[in-house]
Amino acid sequence: MSKRDDMNNVSSSLTETYEEHTLKIDGEKVAAAGLSTAQISQAINPNKKATVLTTIKKDDKDIDVEVQSSVKAPKEFDDVLKQTIKTPTGEAIALSKLVKVENGTTANSVSRSQGKVYATVSGKVTDKDISKASSAVQAKVDKIDTPKSVTIDTGGVTEDMNSAFSQLGLAMVAAIALVYLILVITFGEGLAPLAILFSLPVTVIGSIIALLIANEPIDVSTMIGLLMLIGIVVTNAIVLVDRIIHKEHEGLEMREAIIEAGATRLRPILMTALATIGALIPLAIGAEGSGLISKGLGITVIGGLISSTALTLVIVPLMYELLSKLLKKKRNVIVDD
Repeated sequence: MSKRDDMNNVSSSLTETYEEHTLKIDGEKVAAAGLSTAQISQAINPNKKATVLTTIKKDDKDIDVEVQSSVKAPKEFDDVLKQTIKTPTGEAIALSKLVKVENGTTANSVSRSQGKVYATVSGKVTDKDISKASSAVQAKVDKIDTPKSVTIDTGGVTEDMNSAFSQLGLAMVAAIALVYLILVITFGEGLAPLAILFSLPVTVIGSIIALLIANEPIDVSTMIGLLMLIGIVVTNAIVLVDRIIHKEHEGLEMREAIIEAGATRLRPILMTALATIGALIPLAIGAEGSGLISKGLGITVIGGLISSTALTLVIVPLMYELLSKLLKKKRNVIVDD
């Protein structure tokens, strides 16, 4: 992380460490000396409790009489290894002959969360494309070979973004399902609403191309823009399909109804799209103070509107006619004499 140009202030809770020495008791040597593991631990324990010999009374109070060792706790690690332990035969053996020393380092503090010990590595993303930096860091993290008992999780802005993306993704799916349900109820059938929904993929393509041209990242604001486009684009498609169905009811053949609807609905669809695009241009330009939130949203909606407006007049009628033929839909045509 510290080597990346788009990140700074990288720090870790493990930056400040101190030396740690682990003493592992040599079972064979301890057993040969006639000692036990408990005796070794007790001998080197710096927090030895004083031995209470008896209790006396003074001023109607019980006072313990304790015997404390005059041996002071070692100040250096070498002094620990020089400590001697007496065997049952009275022989004094240095601790260094009974243990193996493993040197290492440990954190100067231990943090716990939900009963688990954890350490943190944090950094500040300086680039506006936070998702790109997060993905690059995550790719490096995935290559780390960690023990089974160790897990690596992301937090901070990355966690918030992932949560927001998940929520907005679910919101988009729910919005599409709700729009389809409303259209089915309105049109009284499932064919026309299905043809209308085919305008949405074209919208996404236009939005992505616009973001690439503007060199804008896909973030929360762009996802909100896509969510807005579902309602805007579907409205234009509804106007077109409703006109087609209306003309079919008047007695026109499907192809003739499509051509007539495209010609008569072209102007209102273009006017709606141009008015919306014009209103979003200030957001897409993104002034110094407001660009952080609104620029991506504006570009997303403008790109989606341009592509959907240009192709809705082609894709939606085409899918309507294709689905009608595939499903062999029978219509009751009302002919006005």
